[in-house]
Amino acid sequence: MAGAFNDRALLIGASLAQLATTGHAVTIHERPGLERCLFDIRSQDAVSSVLFKYSTRRKSPWYFTVNREQLDALGGRAPALPPSRRFFALVCHTDGVCLVSLDDFYEIVSVRRQDQQWGISVSRPQSTQYRVSGPGREPLDRTIPRSRWTTEIFQV
Repeated sequence: MAGAFNDRALLIGASLAQLATTGHAVTIHERPGLERCLFDIRSQDAVSSVLFKYSTRRKSPWYFTVNREQLDALGGRAPALPPSRRFFALVCHTDGVCLVSLDDFYEIVSVRRQDQQWGISVSRPQSTQYRVSGPGREPLDRTIPRSRWTTEIFQV
């Protein structure tokens, strides 16, 4: 029985709809578990593994928590898939998707065996690109364009 849309359905669904309306042929496969937030996305020769996180905060900055299970699932996906093709899609309410690669994540987060979760924040001053910071406000050394979501997923 169909019910009302929840925040997950609306925000992740809108993000996936952006990919579907680019003109590229795309296949999206939801992986089991992890609160149904890990997807394999294929387009021609490009294959990506994408873990969605979303924030319902209306304005920047947006906050996200990545837990050990999520990091292990994304890191352990398809060993032949390089870390540069594994992403966190950080859905910043209705502002857009900040696409952070697993490589980007490791630049701002020191992962220690005893740690169980890590906080990431995304900000976007008006008319600029996304700025990403990890724990202790460790910034990513570059900004992320809003268009990265709909371009990098299709790059080989």
